[in-house]
Amino acid sequence: MVLRKQLFALLFAVALLSCTSLELDNPCDRRNGTPSPDCYLPSVSGGSSSSGGGGSSSSAGGGSSSSGGGSSSSSAGGGSSSSVDLCAGFVNGTEREHYGKMKKQFCDERDGKKYVYVTIGQFTTTQTWMAENLNYEAEGSKCYGEGGIVLLGFDEDGYPVLKTLSEEEVEANCSKYGRLYNWVTAMNNSASSTDVPSGVRGVCPAGWHLPSEAEWRVMVPSDVGGFSVEGKMLKAASGWKDDVGSEDTYGFSALPGGYGDNLVMGGLFETAETNGFWHITSEEEHSSDLVKIRVMGSNTGEAYWNTIEKTNRLCSVRCVQD
Repeated sequence: MVLRKQLFALLFAVALLSCTSLELDNPCDRRNGTPSPDCYLPSVSGGSSSSGGGGSSSSAGGGSSSSGGGSSSSSAGGGSSSSVDLCAGFVNGTEREHYGKMKKQFCDERDGKKYVYVTIGQFTTTQTWMAENLNYEAEGSKCYGEGGIVLLGFDEDGYPVLKTLSEEEVEANCSKYGRLYNWVTAMNNSASSTDVPSGVRGVCPAGWHLPSEAEWRVMVPSDVGGFSVEGKMLKAASGWKDDVGSEDTYGFSALPGGYGDNLVMGGLFETAETNGFWHITSEEEHSSDLVKIRVMGSNTGEAYWNTIEKTNRLCSVRCVQD
């Protein structure tokens, strides 16, 4: 038993060292010691006792562990290889209840999945956002826990508690949180963009695009608190472990889908139920190897920006209507 713990600890330590791509002067980098509680980085587990890897009963079952219910495609933005109309008979704008609110839906013609969406803003600054994470099976995307191991937390001796999820648990995570993508896949090999709109369809359905940093920033105006209340206003009112009282003001219903890392043992997955990470179209200004992400955590009402390595880190995707 002791040998097994030592082996797990050694593998986990190697994983953390090999996966860290953040600069040494980053105060949230665990190589500089214990990170600040305000640092919600994909490389920081926070020592949480649970990461959502258990496939809880609150997670809806859905697609298969290999595809998350989506149709296979070698092109992230491409259509299904089938000539069958997978959205036949569906009327765009049909409403369904989603996290306590009635929301309109559209159908992704690539695989027939339906997504709810909401309009945020007023006057000339309105945006229409997907109100759930994308669940399209692009090559290289994964459900949380698929093909790898989940870090559930640490035991009383400080050793990592790891778990390989069942097929049913993987399916439940994909249905609830959508799929996780690296930045290259999310962008569908497009160049970075800071425009509004970004002009990058990426992995999004036809008529939708991956948001730029600027598009995220205008969702919650500064006169109502800006980033300091953005997490509270955008997070779903349920589904976050030990949350601080999310309001889901606009029906955006952000969920804590965690993140994945492709460098370790087929994939290491962390922090579902406590943290959410979303791709944008912007690279980090001082390094072409790093890209920016939007971050929300369960124990804060704020929303953050941070950077990750672009090819191996897997995060969630929300799309904005063109």
